[in-house]
Amino acid sequence: MVAPPCYISRMKDQKPAPNPDDIELRPDAWDRFVEAVKRVARRPVTQAEVKGRIAKRKPRPKRRRGSSSRA
Repeated sequence: MVAPPCYISRMKDQKPAPNPDDIELRPDAWDRFVEAVKRVARRPVTQAEVKGRIAKRKPRPKRRRGSSSRA
């Protein structure tokens, strides 16, 4: 499927090269990165999150009331 002509005129073929003067470097960047990795590594991950599903709890079985089957 080809994009309509009105969209093709606005598309760019390549990204412009980054200007080194526009890049902001922070002196504590590596320390912040290490702390973020440690924080993520300590976080527990459930099986459902690994598979990309929302964790669901199984409902507890209902207890039957009344006479017991034991005699």
